[in-house]
Amino acid sequence: MPLYRALDERHWQTQLARGVLMMVCTYRQCLPEIAASAYGLLAMTNLRAVRHKINTANIADLHGAQGKPQRACFRRFPFHVKGRPLRMSSDIIPAALSGFIIKAGFSKKGRLYTREHHDIMQCILFDRPSSLIYPTYFIMPLYIPCSTRYLTYGRRISEITNGRNSKQIDVDRLISALQKEVLPFFERIATPQLLMEYLLTARDVQRYFFCPPVRIAMLKAYTALYLHDRSLFSRMAAETGQLIPADRCSSEAVARRMHAELEVLKAQARLSDAELAAFFAPIIETTRRVVRTGH
Repeated sequence: MPLYRALDERHWQTQLARGVLMMVCTYRQCLPEIAASAYGLLAMTNLRAVRHKINTANIADLHGAQGKPQRACFRRFPFHVKGRPLRMSSDIIPAALSGFIIKAGFSKKGRLYTREHHDIMQCILFDRPSSLIYPTYFIMPLYIPCSTRYLTYGRRISEITNGRNSKQIDVDRLISALQKEVLPFFERIATPQLLMEYLLTARDVQRYFFCPPVRIAMLKAYTALYLHDRSLFSRMAAETGQLIPADRCSSEAVARRMHAELEVLKAQARLSDAELAAFFAPIIETTRRVVRTGH
């Protein structure tokens, strides 16, 4: 299957990217075949040792069961249009548009613009998998582990403005969409607290986040735990656990891995606030690096 289809909204739900955390403890010894498997190590990790010594957070992504990582969509990749290589440079973005986004506080790397607010990375991507350009927005909460950039919590801008994607960017129209839709939405969810409130009360979550309900539930669980709200986390974890078996977008293997990820989070919920902060610290640093470098 061509890589560009990973970003086609008709196929997003079968190409979702989510990492599952593998904690490596200094004093934990495992068989090589277990240590080589993120999910085997997830199941075998000595959580008592985790309470006392968190060494680092290694990430194993779930793409193995659902196709190639979406990271490839950010690389310079030799796509072809009618037999001719398609340039993947950032010169498709007009200077006036790029200047507007940068003035809003974003940093630019190629066709990706990022802005960090309170451990939430806000992103705007100009994807060009074919001859058309697809402006897309998304967020990556830094407290959720990952090994590649992912677009799960976002959507193509044209889908929320009833616009059309084209070979050339309509600068005025896109700036208007950013001003009226994307940037105000980023402000609504600018902090983990605001994001949690939005997820719990807003009626337009599915409009702005094009992903299955189970992914929204997992986002709620991670955010509640990050906020040290254990009561809310317990409810969100229960909600996620109920949605995983009903999710038709994931294979059985992915469902098992999501369950394993959820069990790790439940174990961390029993830690003290200081230990919980220590649990998230390496995850935040790793995810920040992934957003900036792509891996």
